[in-house]
Amino acid sequence: MTAYNKVNGCHVSESRELLQKLVRNEWGWDPLIISDWFGTYSSGKAIAAGLDLEMPRATRYRGKLVEFAVGSRLISESTIDQRVRRVLKFIQDASSVDVASEEGSRDCPEDRRLIRQLAANGVVLLKNDSSILPLELKRGARIAVVSYPAKYTPINGGGGASLDPYYGISILDAISEVVRDDDVSVLWEMGVFAQKMLPVIDSLSSSPDNVDSGGVIRVRLQHYPNRCGLERGEFHGRHL
Repeated sequence: MTAYNKVNGCHVSESRELLQKLVRNEWGWDPLIISDWFGTYSSGKAIAAGLDLEMPRATRYRGKLVEFAVGSRLISESTIDQRVRRVLKFIQDASSVDVASEEGSRDCPEDRRLIRQLAANGVVLLKNDSSILPLELKRGARIAVVSYPAKYTPINGGGGASLDPYYGISILDAISEVVRDDDVSVLWEMGVFAQKMLPVIDSLSSSPDNVDSGGVIRVRLQHYPNRCGLERGEFHGRHL
């Protein structure tokens, strides 16, 4: 599955360097390559790069756009045939796999150790000014953990990732657990509150005549450079 982002200035779903030269030639794999959900950004370019299947459901960059790309000689019919054959091969291979009538579960120490190792090996440290990491903590030291997700860490996502894991721990609790025996204090602050949408204020709303069907809401907003309102908590629905 291709990522949404660009690598070296090129969307992954359009990168021949990654899909063909790296995955298929250098690694010797021949998988069905699909896009992440709505992670396709072109028609002919993505097909020529090696993207077999655009996801999800009804596509946006296939169909008539592919006909136009072929008619304009942006891609060849033989390239289309390669993509179609991989989709058909995947369907054939998947059809031969036995699927249990009831979904089972698997949670054993060996799997946990492997998953932890894979997760640790997948962490990339992008910046380490003055070699501050790893921390050298003395007894009585204090650690500040800042951000809402650090305490209320999202451990699943949407779509195929909307699953509850067997085990989960927040970043704050994990740090606290590591330094528990070292007499180190861990302090948490929410920091800047970032939400895609405004919080629901049903529990905070009221009406002058106590009628449930309506109400009067007064909101005071201030831009970030003026921190007065932020420090008084007005952005957290406390003074509406």
